[in-house]
Amino acid sequence: MAVKCLESWIQMLSILFSSEFQLGLLLICALGVSILYFNHYLERKKKKELFGSDGASLNSLTDLLKKQKGQIDNLEEEIKNIKIRQETEEKKAKGYLQKIGFVRFNPFSDTGGQQSFILSLQDREKNGILISNLVGRSGARWIVKKISKGESGDLKLSDEEKRVVETASSV
Repeated sequence: MAVKCLESWIQMLSILFSSEFQLGLLLICALGVSILYFNHYLERKKKKELFGSDGASLNSLTDLLKKQKGQIDNLEEEIKNIKIRQETEEKKAKGYLQKIGFVRFNPFSDTGGQQSFILSLQDREKNGILISNLVGRSGARWIVKKISKGESGDLKLSDEEKRVVETASSV
């Protein structure tokens, strides 16, 4: 039995040292080295895509993200300030001249042409003034009325004046 075992060991050793086995072993090793090299190549390519071709490290990427966050925070602060200024300007704008109405007409039957006019100047809330110029043969009269919320509190508005106040268009 010992002889048989020895013969099988000798046969295995002869196979190990045969040229076909050595060539196969060499091919397997070459394939393993090729796979390792290809894996290394893919890792380097992935790092280049992540960190750039200049080899930036994770720390510089973190620094870049912190810088971007700081810029975003600054922009958010600027937007907040712009909103505050916009609200302030909108409050001021309520009192600005925003609606203008104008009509020419002939108030008297004894004059020709439409030489008389009414001018309405109002803010957003329909507060403002109404200027009437009535031209007749004997002269011209100017009338100025205060308008509050589209109405004249102390003086009655004529039909033409009411029409001008209502039809005043936004500037």
